[in-house]
Formats: sequence, structure tokens, C-alpha cells
Amino acid sequence: MDERVGENELRKPGNHEIYKVPAKDWPAGSMWDIVTLPQYTDGYQRHEVAEKPTGRQIPQAEYTFGHIRGHFGYISENQVAIGETTIGGRPEFANANGWFEVVHLTMLAMERGTSARQAIQLMGDKAVKHGYSDSGEMLSVADTKEAWVFEIVGPGPLWEKGSNEPGAYWIAQRVPDGQVAVSANSSVIREVDFDDHENFMYGPGILEYAAEKGWYSSASGEQFNWRKHFCARMRDDYSAKRVWRVFTLISPSLAGSLVESDLPFSAPVDKKISVADVFAMHRDHSEGSKYDGSKSLTAGPWNNPRRIEGYTWKVDGKTYEWHRAISLTRCEHVCVGQVCAWNSPESPTGGPCLRS
Repeated sequence: MDERVGENELRKPGNHEIYKVPAKDWPAGSMWDIVTLPQYTDGYQRHEVAEKPTGRQIPQAEYTFGHIRGHFGYISENQVAIGETTIGGRPEFANANGWFEVVHLTMLAMERGTSARQAIQLMGDKAVKHGYSDSGEMLSVADTKEAWVFEIVGPGPLWEKGSNEPGAYWIAQRVPDGQVAVSANSSVIREVDFDDHENFMYGPGILEYAAEKGWYSSASGEQFNWRKHFCARMRDDYSAKRVWRVFTLISPSLAGSLVESDLPFSAPVDKKISVADVFAMHRDHSEGSKYDGSKSLTAGPWNNPRRIEGYTWKVDGKTYEWHRAISLTRCEHVCVGQVCAWNSPESPTGGPCLRS
């Protein structure tokens, strides 16, 4: 851990680094600088994407919680944990005027959120007010009691800060207890019950915007489907097979009934999953499954399950695509967050473990 970097302090980009940011009291009138934040480095030191001031600011909180951050905000002293994957929003959602990218939102969630629900609401509210510049992102947000899938898209290229329209569209679905949800570069939230506030959270204007664009009509009697009406479809070879693979690993009893083209939002586990199990899944190449990359001619004489970059190729005018495994050669780092009720601030044996 490196405690040298405080909130909003500039640093040079480089290899993946993790920072321990201490909790802090802020003087009245302090501001939170919105700096450019590189989301990834592709394994290279990219000095052109250093954290730089943008001249944009929002009011700072009176007190910010201690947390661990890297390319994203990872986990806080309140045991709010976040993971990220990029998803495919409609091209119409891209916007360059928004103040926030998903990296900023995760930092705010770490500093100010005391629970998964509060972190989600905070990120959504800030993006709606100040604008979101990415086309589509997913965050897994968890605390010691709940786990959620949070998905967000931009407001479109015509949005400007100060308008009456939302600066982002977002929705979140709670993962049922005893189940696992998986996102692999594709939206997984489908049918939405806007009256079920126990299991869904969402921002303003979603149905109105979908109707305005002609993507959805409530008069049709069809239930609103976030992925269908707001995002791109789940690509079978690139995304769905990774989700399918995790579901078959955590719930082998369901393996025979899971269909890659119609996967559920979440699946129940057959037995308790450990941190070691999750790390093993990130090393997985679909070994032993029908997509085992070590069992074909393309695996070569040493049964190598890895594939080089460039997932598609053409033969006689027809395009083919590799099965993308969970583990791949250009993976730069993996972060696994673990939240434990016994170590929460309200626990007699737990406490603010990141404040020291």
C-alpha cells in the first residue's frame, strides 16, 4: 500500500498501482477537483493520460471515508466494494460534455457512500446532474448485506450541463441472496419492475427517453427491457460464453439447462464460494467444457488454450470468431473485493480498518 497520495493529488501514470487513501475532514468551502483519470493502461506507461485538472469542480464533502483505489475506487472502510466492466450502450448515448466518467463515480462512492444502496444513489444523482461522458459501463456494488449490478449510459451528444434533461440514464438491480450475477462486457439487466424498490433502483427519464426515441412504447403491453431498449445485445462468443462459464462453475447442477443466448440475470450457487474460487475463475480457459480451447487443432501440439489478439478472421468471405475465455493474454490485473460482516464498522470486533 502507498499512503503518499491524498485526495485529488496529481500523480504520474504508470504500471498498475494501488493506493490507500486515508479518511479526512475537509474545511468548509472545499471543492472536489474533477481531474482526467485514465481507466486503463494496456500494460504500458502512457504519460499522455496523466491526471490533469479540468477546471471543473463540485463541493467537497465535510468528511471523506478511507478507501483503497487504483484505476477505480475498490473498497472503503465502510466495506462498500466495487468492480467494473464496460458494456455496450447504444451509440446514441455517447456524450463529450459530461463531467464524469465511471472512474470519477467510483471514487465518489468510496469517499461518501456508507452502503451499496447509498453509493449507487450517489453515483446516479451526480451523473444525472453533471453529465456522464461514457457510452456504457457496469459496476458491481456490494456491502456486507447486499450486492447490486449498476449500469449507466450517457445522455446523448446534444446534452449540455444546465439543461432540464438527465445527464445520464442508469438502473441497478439487486442480486438475490445466495446467487451470483456476472457481467462480461455486456448489459445483464433485462426486464425492470419500476414498482419494486427493494430490488431495483433507477434514475429519472428512462421510459420517457425510450419513448421519444421510438425504442419502447408502454402501449404495446411489453415490459420494459433495459438491455433490449437501452443497450447492445449480448454477443455470444465475446460475452455470453463467459457468463455461461461462471454459472456452470458456481452451479454445476444447472449446467445442462443453461442456454448461452438466454441466460438469467443471476444463478444460485450449489455451494459456498471462496475468494480462492473467484480467483480460479479469473484464470479459467473453459477447461473441461465444450468450449475448452486446449482440445482443438488451434491449440497446437502443446494444447495451449490461449489465443492471440484479433478475435475474428475471415475464410472464403465468412467471418469466424474465437470463443473468448474468461482469462486472456492482455488481462492487466484482477481485483477481487471481499466484504465481511464481522469486520464492518458496526460490528463489535470490526472497525474502521482503513483509517489507520
